[in-house]
Amino acid sequence: MIKPKAPMPIKNYSDGRYLIDCDRLAAQLDAVLLIDLRPAEDFALGHIKGAKHLDLYAVSLNDTSPAPLDSLLHMFNGPFGARGVSRDQPVVIYDHESGERAARAVWLLSVLDHPDARLLDGGANAWFKSGRSLARISEVAEPTPADKAPPTPPPFRGGRRLDYLATRFDVDRAIDDETTVIIDVRRVSEYLGTEKRASRVGTIPGAVHIFW
Repeated sequence: MIKPKAPMPIKNYSDGRYLIDCDRLAAQLDAVLLIDLRPAEDFALGHIKGAKHLDLYAVSLNDTSPAPLDSLLHMFNGPFGARGVSRDQPVVIYDHESGERAARAVWLLSVLDHPDARLLDGGANAWFKSGRSLARISEVAEPTPADKAPPTPPPFRGGRRLDYLATRFDVDRAIDDETTVIIDVRRVSEYLGTEKRASRVGTIPGAVHIFW
C-alpha cells in the first residue's frame, strides 16, 4: 500500500522562492500584502492581522483550450486587484496549513507573472502555534455611504507565464513522452480507482502518485 508522506518542513525544502516561514513573515509584516484563502467563517474567527480574505476555491475550469483559459486567467485579475495585489508589493498567502488553497493562489499569481508571491509555511495553524495572535471579526462594520466609499482598486495587471501551466493537450502529449513525469497528487484511493470523486475513476496512464 502507498502511504502518504509527512509534510516537509521549509528548512528541508531546497527552493524557497515560493515559501516564507512565520519568523520571516513577522519581521516584514508591514511590507507584504497578506491574503487569507480559508473559508469566510474561519477568517472571521481568527486571521493574521491585516490579512485580506479571498476564496478562489470554487472557481475552476474544465476546458484548457486557449480561449477559455485566457478568459479564466483574465477573470482572476479583478479579485486579486480588489485585495490590493500589485506587482510592486510582495504577497504572502495562507490557509489552515501548507494547503492546496493557498498553493493554488500562489501558483495562479505566478502564472499571472507576479514577481514575488509566497505561501506561508504551516499557514494560520503554524502562526498561532508559534505564539502569535489571530485577529477576530467581532462585529459587522456599518455600511459605507456611496458618496464616501473609496474608489474601487484597479484590477491586477498581470502578464502570462503559460510555461507554468499544463493544459489537457500538454498532459495528453506527456503520456507517451519518456522525458516527462505526470504526478497524481490526489488521495491514494482516487489514484488506485477505489474511490470516485471525479467524473471517472482511475488515473492518467503512466502517472505516479505523490499525495499533495
